[in-house]
Amino acid sequence: MAVCAALCLATATCTNIYFIQESNCNLHYGPNAFNNGIGNPLFQFYDVTCFTCPKTSTPTISSSTTLSTSSMSKISTSAPATTSTTVTAICNTVSGLASPAPTGAICGARGSSYALAGAGTLVSYGQGSPYAASLAACGAQCLATSCCTSIYFISGSYCNLHYGPNAFGINTGNPLFDFYDASCFTCGSLSCSTKTSYNMELTTVFTPPSQCTQGALTQMAYSIGSIWENAIIPVPASTITSCYPTQFADSVIASAVSSSILPPFAELVCPLKWETFYFNSTYIICCPTNFSPLLPNYNGKRPGLDAICTSRIFMDVLMDVTSYNATAFTTVVATSAPSNGAIVFANAFDGTALYPRATAATTTAT
Repeated sequence: MAVCAALCLATATCTNIYFIQESNCNLHYGPNAFNNGIGNPLFQFYDVTCFTCPKTSTPTISSSTTLSTSSMSKISTSAPATTSTTVTAICNTVSGLASPAPTGAICGARGSSYALAGAGTLVSYGQGSPYAASLAACGAQCLATSCCTSIYFISGSYCNLHYGPNAFGINTGNPLFDFYDASCFTCGSLSCSTKTSYNMELTTVFTPPSQCTQGALTQMAYSIGSIWENAIIPVPASTITSCYPTQFADSVIASAVSSSILPPFAELVCPLKWETFYFNSTYIICCPTNFSPLLPNYNGKRPGLDAICTSRIFMDVLMDVTSYNATAFTTVVATSAPSNGAIVFANAFDGTALYPRATAATTTAT
């Protein structure tokens, strides 16, 4: 329960959870749509306010004093004592925006982005997303996303989170976006873990250990029966990283454990015998041998956002599947693919190719 509650508090726009111990942690947004005692299975319902303490205010008492001097023979008065005080504006957030606006920040100008080294799109939320529904929700998601430095926003249509230096052109482009620096949404300081904690460059060809090329298949309790090749996180409390370069493993763990959406790799070369999919001369996605990318959130700026790799096992092919339950207990199950075959998933990794290509192509690292 505590972990599910913490995830809700850390997720922008989460307003309530539907919970079943060791089975379901469903984060919801929007107004309360809960029916008490109805449904199968029955979930425990908690409003997000159940997990926070109410804010308390401290009363401020002000007073003024007039000083005078006196003696037994005469009385003289002096002017009221004067104290010089420098008043500093107190920052508050109003409707998701810091007030007053931070010095030097661009908050609410209209325009669009242009190409700039080191800058780009982390994630783009479109029509129907709760983050595109309001500026406050988009700003909160930016603050909750590692290395988000600015947003491009159109109410109800776009909430684009960007990383890197300011690449905003005022009054240019079609459509025109409302642009906000990330600092427009907070009175606190901003930090970016990419440069300090995560190495987003892979410039040497990683050679996986021999056991990693034999198609180790894993089935996890939390993946609802899906089969994965060389799963990095078979259970929430355990990781298996030997089949991947450190940069790959760290990016998967950052996404799963800390809900961080990291930017694409700044420089990327795929591991030995992996497939390299070029989407243009510089942007690639890496998948294991005989896998191809599935792009659930395809967009022109970052096609590989949340991408996964898939491969098919044909009917009656024998498989040894290592099955994990929620407590990390494992069982090796010898089975065969059903009549319609089986889909196997693997992690995908995207970024800027270390070796650009003149035309789009698919290659295999050798």
